[in-house]
Amino acid sequence: MKIDFGKNEFSEHIRLTLLAVLVGLTAGLASVIFKKMILLFQNQFWRAESFISSVSSQPWYLTILIPALGGLIIGPIIYYGAREAKGHGVPEIMESLIFRGGRIRAKT
Repeated sequence: MKIDFGKNEFSEHIRLTLLAVLVGLTAGLASVIFKKMILLFQNQFWRAESFISSVSSQPWYLTILIPALGGLIIGPIIYYGAREAKGHGVPEIMESLIFRGGRIRAKT
């Protein structure tokens, strides 16, 4: 059995493979940078190498107050700025595909 790859199909296959490799490398690099930035900010703001040690050394009320303040800041941003961002992700994407033709409102 001989498989005949046309020139266009083969070059498209190579292009898609290279694009997939590029996307994978970019995503991997972005995740490493993201983790390093988390550690940098954690060290800057909490003055500790590990999150557990930093939280356990803080007063109990800060352990509750800081995430609550974060929620109070992010809540109005999501409600007024990007309503598509609320929820768990997959159900909202499926709703968009079914009811809005796959369109999600662009917010600038």
